[in-house]
Amino acid sequence: MSIELFDDNDDLDVVQYECWYWSVIDSMAELIMNNGQGKVMSHVAEAVLNKVHNGYVTAQEDPFAW
Repeated sequence: MSIELFDDNDDLDVVQYECWYWSVIDSMAELIMNNGQGKVMSHVAEAVLNKVHNGYVTAQEDPFAW
């Protein structure tokens, strides 16, 4: 699908978000492969706790997400 086929910027924003999201997933997979799941997930959990401690509001799970 060509970028020109999008009706508005909202559609393009969704596509850009999806690309970013899957890029992050791919990077996480590389980190896990190179450093081990336990180490990477420990660092991710620490970063999440720091964000929560600093007032960051976490997203709610979408029951309809796949």
